Amino acid sequence: MISMVLSVALICLLAYFVTRKLGTTGTLSGMQNRSNTKIKVYERMVLGPNKSLMIVKICERWLVLGVSNENISLIVELTEEQAKAFTDNDKKTAPSGFMDIFSKMLDNKNCKGGK
Repeated sequence: MISMVLSVALICLLAYFVTRKLGTTGTLSGMQNRSNTKIKVYERMVLGPNKSLMIVKICERWLVLGVSNENISLIVELTEEQAKAFTDNDKKTAPSGFMDIFSKMLDNKNCKGGK
């Protein structure tokens, strides 16, 4: 009887710690919320089923990627000036959405295909 009570207590204790770990990090390994990661996704816009555009910073390079189930394609590499629109948190107004920023870049001809 005592061993059964201890077993139930141990299972409850393990369940408590596992759910606490999942609740704070989203994963058991904690990889999702690592602040020192060299890859960060700043924006994602869904274009259709299993298709999206993503603004990604890998080390010091800013990339616009087209992502689907079958393929990941580089659309354009952004300059630091263009990328600033996605990281500028000092504005008093709400940040523009992905499409607004992307459209302005295309309208101003700041995107010069590829490089």
